[in-house]
Amino acid sequence: MLEAKKGAKGGYYVRELDINEAVDNLAVMIKQQEMPLDKLLEFQYAMDQAILVPAMANASQPQIHRMTQLADQLVGLCNEQDPDFQQISAIDKALNLLMVEMADNPFFEWMMRSVQLAFRSYEFLVYQIPAARLETARNWKSTAEAVRDRDLPKATRL
Repeated sequence: MLEAKKGAKGGYYVRELDINEAVDNLAVMIKQQEMPLDKLLEFQYAMDQAILVPAMANASQPQIHRMTQLADQLVGLCNEQDPDFQQISAIDKALNLLMVEMADNPFFEWMMRSVQLAFRSYEFLVYQIPAARLETARNWKSTAEAVRDRDLPKATRL
């Protein structure tokens, strides 16, 4: 965060940071603290709830359609006999980032991106548990339907 400059006007200066670099650093800090999975998931669920209201208010029809498609695809993958965990992970991440995009708030985007980067080291553990995998898929499907129907009470119960 500091930059050393030599010369007559040398010294240490606060460096301008790229927001993506800051987000990546936050994700690394989360990983280095070896955050327990339950605490990371608890935070992500809280973020999901906070993002839900602005996402529902701001979502465009193409975004809602995309969310429904991704949720349907996730349900299909999670019901396969031999699931492709990498593809399941990619779709779940895409759904999370789409929700943030729909919320149209850069602070939510930065935090969710950090959580998604930090979550990579845990995600295969979660997706390998059939009940957790299926529950995640069903939840995304129900969330997409609630967003499509602009049914906030239903969405907040999920």
